[in-house]
Amino acid sequence: MMPCPSADAIAQAAVDPDAAPPEVLEHIAVCARCRQLLDRVESPVNWNWLNDTEPKHEPKTRFLDRLKAAVRYTVGEPTERDEVGPKVPGHTVEAEIARGGMGVVYRAKDTALGRVVAIKALRQEFAANTAQLARFVGEAKALAALQHPNVVQLFHVGESGGQPYIVMEYVPGGTLRHAMKGDPWEPAVAARFIRTLADATAAVHKIGVIHRDLKPGNVLMASDDQLTPDGKSTTRPKIADFGLARFLNAVDHQTRTGDVFGTPEFMAPEQARGDHRKVGPETDVWALGVILYELLTGRVPFTGETAHDTLELVKDGTPASPELLRPGVRRELAAICMKCLEKPPQRRYRAAADLRDDLDQFLAGRTVSALPRSWAGRVAAAVRRNPLTAIGWLLIVVALLGTLGWGAWERHAASVALAEAAAQYEQMSQRHEHTTRELYATRIDLVTRALAAGNTTGAKSLLTACLPVAGDPDQRGWEWYYLSNRLLGPARIDLRLSDADRHGFDDVKLHPNTETLSADGRRRVVIDATGQLVLYDQDRRVLLHLPAAPGRAVGVKFSKDGRWLAARTAEDAVVVYDGGVPP
Repeated sequence: MMPCPSADAIAQAAVDPDAAPPEVLEHIAVCARCRQLLDRVESPVNWNWLNDTEPKHEPKTRFLDRLKAAVRYTVGEPTERDEVGPKVPGHTVEAEIARGGMGVVYRAKDTALGRVVAIKALRQEFAANTAQLARFVGEAKALAALQHPNVVQLFHVGESGGQPYIVMEYVPGGTLRHAMKGDPWEPAVAARFIRTLADATAAVHKIGVIHRDLKPGNVLMASDDQLTPDGKSTTRPKIADFGLARFLNAVDHQTRTGDVFGTPEFMAPEQARGDHRKVGPETDVWALGVILYELLTGRVPFTGETAHDTLELVKDGTPASPELLRPGVRRELAAICMKCLEKPPQRRYRAAADLRDDLDQFLAGRTVSALPRSWAGRVAAAVRRNPLTAIGWLLIVVALLGTLGWGAWERHAASVALAEAAAQYEQMSQRHEHTTRELYATRIDLVTRALAAGNTTGAKSLLTACLPVAGDPDQRGWEWYYLSNRLLGPARIDLRLSDADRHGFDDVKLHPNTETLSADGRRRVVIDATGQLVLYDQDRRVLLHLPAAPGRAVGVKFSKDGRWLAARTAEDAVVVYDGGVPP
């Protein structure tokens, strides 16, 4: 037998076997080492069947035919049957729209219902392969068990001339991979998007199915044919391609320990190691974390020069946190992403529903579970937040410890002293809170007087003194933000609010609304895509554009009497307008 050819020769044989020397192909057919090298050729084809074949039990010609068929798929050369498409009763195949790991997807017309559908047919060269056929049937079973607005819906399963097919929902918006365009998304948009995918994945897990190949190329973008206030159409994702999916309680006879299936950049460590016993809901959580990472940073967390290098990084590498690669990403969202990418499955979110719930917490501005604290860390944080309370509890603990070992009389005396100390502490706390409120009110009054006297420096100093200190609640109300805006806001904003007319502003309560309607229904204010305020009349005619300086507006509200209009900006400033601007 000839010596083993070089790696370049093996790669060339994989790309163009017809042009390869016959002796190289014959050597690959009988050499296990060279077939393992061939398996590393970067391709979506699963080459593990080459290692399953015993050369002495299979003629060389049959092996070469199988090799050429797989390579034809790798380079995208369709067979004659694939070009025509399956003959599905009641459907007219219009065009091929995609090629996947083992099938071809066509756009077709349902002649009876007049709707456009997608038909996925198993590739002709795989139709006789028991393992590939079982995976195709598994995909049909997984889709048939699902009813979710963010999962592609199955309509029909059948067979045409020995070629199995699936008739499913047609999604015309392309894939997430196409929509990403290599650019990072706004963090909040990315969080909401992954929240939707996590909810759909949770529904998949609920029926006992693991997708095992979540990636941007398997997420279709369906248009809702709606318009946002900035005039852009909205889309919603739909999870597709359940070719590698399996049921949790089913025995997978096609996947052996050591087999590697999926896309390297989106595979979890347990998949990269071929440890399929550990594949579960946490595996899909990992993939969702990779997608979130790419949406936030514009790159995947692990990528090597070859597929093998990427798998090694997935197994042993440590990615940089998204907040380090993109400073605009908040620590809470970065923590959620990194929790998805924990190497041990048990340290990730145990279910996609848990990921969805934590993203809901983040989007609502609440604490997320992805930021765990040690016992000591939680105690230290509590002390920083409420030092007086912490001192009180410390006194209680010390007093309790001091009572140990004493007799009944000593314990009784200590209890009385403890009660007195607690009462004194409560009185001190109440006096402190009262003093803080009085001091704040005095400072606000002095700010007003300073402004009236033209002393802006003194007014600014007093406003700064109103900022909360550690352990004290934030006393600031609308009056602080209003006065701060008068001092710091751009001159181009006409507040139209005199100190003598402040009585009507008590009715204004800000919420994160993108639009508000006056009490009489005659005026509506909407925040446009640039963060500016647009005033409409009751017939939706634009009356006036109002600037929302400083920065973009994030919330707007009319007072109950319609006299005032208040807007909150992204910098947490409050801008006040006369709500009676002329229509």
